[in-house]
Amino acid sequence: RRRKAAEGAAPPICRLRRRSKKAGAAAAEGGLALPALPAPPKMRGRRKGGFPGFERGVEELRAWLESRGCLPWERSAVKDEKKLAAWVHKVRVAYTDGRLNDSQVERLEKLEGWNWGDAEGTRGSGARAGG
Repeated sequence: RRRKAAEGAAPPICRLRRRSKKAGAAAAEGGLALPALPAPPKMRGRRKGGFPGFERGVEELRAWLESRGCLPWERSAVKDEKKLAAWVHKVRVAYTDGRLNDSQVERLEKLEGWNWGDAEGTRGSGARAGG
């Protein structure tokens, strides 16, 4: 059922019509374009180089490795272990993206039990570890 537009009512801002059944093939009628959306808050002002929270994280990891002798497991039921494992993953991604400086890389490699996992040999290549 269609409703008739009341006199003086504002027209709809944008109407979409499907051009084809392929995904994403819709166009706005009337030439009205929507402005681009800003980046999500986590991505705004993201600096190339450096890794926020590195010092705190590497100290937590050092203590973990000294007491347990292995890297934390990301599927653990223990909240602290899971959190530290997520930090390890972020560090590996930062390494792959070339966002860790040489002293940070050296500091991690000095830790007994540290390894780069799938990120080994991919520093600065932009190819993310694990897919």
